Amino acid sequence: MKNHNYLNMPIGDQGEPAVPSGPAHGTSRRYGDPRWMCRCDVCTDGNSRRAKTARDKRFGQEPPEHGASGYANYGCTCTVCTEGNRQMLADKRNAAGPGVNRRKEWTDAEIKKITAKKDGRRYQKTAYQLAKELGRSVGAVNQQRSMCKVKSATKARAPQR
Repeated sequence: MKNHNYLNMPIGDQGEPAVPSGPAHGTSRRYGDPRWMCRCDVCTDGNSRRAKTARDKRFGQEPPEHGASGYANYGCTCTVCTEGNRQMLADKRNAAGPGVNRRKEWTDAEIKKITAKKDGRRYQKTAYQLAKELGRSVGAVNQQRSMCKVKSATKARAPQR
């Protein structure tokens, strides 16, 4: 009988955990289970399709609780849901506070920080987190990120001389 480690996975001959095959790529279990948390393109696309199907299924139903989530998740347009969504968006917009570095030039260090990516695809921090940290607005962070994308795409397509 083989030994098992703390995740109850069999231990190989050299003492390292044997690599289990796990659920198939593209399944919600492979994407969401803490043991796997796979973020490959197949798993990410599969999770997006699953979430869209769930969203489409509940859209138009009566929300269990009226407010911002009723507006966003169920498409409810009653006054309670509409006002809740409006308030949630205003809170989100103002959460980082007014940018103290408003209209100041972006430094190279700030640009490097806002464009840093985790796994080559996703940003390390949200625009909200960076706005608070840098004293900028959320909109300014998002705008600067999009400008950096355009510059890098243009640079990549520039003809060689």
